[in-house]
Amino acid sequence: MKIAGSVLVITATTLLGMGKAAELKNRYVQMEYLRQLFCQIQSEIRYARTPLGEIFLSIGGQAGEPYRTWLIEMSREMERKTGDTFSVIWAKGVKSCLTGCGLPGEEILRLAEFGSHFGSADAQLQIKTIEHYLAQLSLSMSELNKELGTKAKLYRCLGIMGGMLIAVMLL
Repeated sequence: MKIAGSVLVITATTLLGMGKAAELKNRYVQMEYLRQLFCQIQSEIRYARTPLGEIFLSIGGQAGEPYRTWLIEMSREMERKTGDTFSVIWAKGVKSCLTGCGLPGEEILRLAEFGSHFGSADAQLQIKTIEHYLAQLSLSMSELNKELGTKAKLYRCLGIMGGMLIAVMLL
């Protein structure tokens, strides 16, 4: 009975460590997907000179969740013309749709702040604003990528070793 309990404890903590490692990898994947979306938005502004509402609707139709909901909701809010500024609509959309999607908290804050510099500018300034955000995002991604291998390995090892320690203490 004790051996079965020990095996279950070790298995549970190992899975916990692997889950934490997967969560860290998911952060990087979400940041990469966000970078791709912003590159698409930048291309639409630069080459097609499409209005933001149409860009959000077009790209949102092709994007995966939760970005699809976020972009389509942004487009709808812009169409409603409730009197809110673009930065308010942007911040509400980011906080309501993207919180908990796997992006790091500091990236959510940076993304929410991005809207205050983005919506009210001409096309050239919007492109420059996106370029600046993409540079910040790339820097965050490179830092996370450096930590990814080490931390993922650490989480897995801590899961296994923590389970073994608990199992030994229980025996």
